[in-house]
Amino acid sequence: MELSSIGLGTYLGDPGPETDEGYASSARAFALAGGTVFDTAANYRMGRSERALGQVFRELARTSFFVSTKAGLRELQAMVQ
Repeated sequence: MELSSIGLGTYLGDPGPETDEGYASSARAFALAGGTVFDTAANYRMGRSERALGQVFRELARTSFFVSTKAGLRELQAMVQ
């Protein structure tokens, strides 16, 4: 697989359905434009970013995208301190 020189990040946004659909729409458009690198993590929008991308990935061939993620989930309270 050839990786695109730019990736789509999913860090920012409210944890709600409108933002989920915005990320899904953006991911579809990015993939159609030739983008192959997607960045996400369990902490991004409390896991909602990963789920939004997952909806789109089901529509794509598995060999057509690369997911960059992070390991470990920190509790929200620990992040505030």
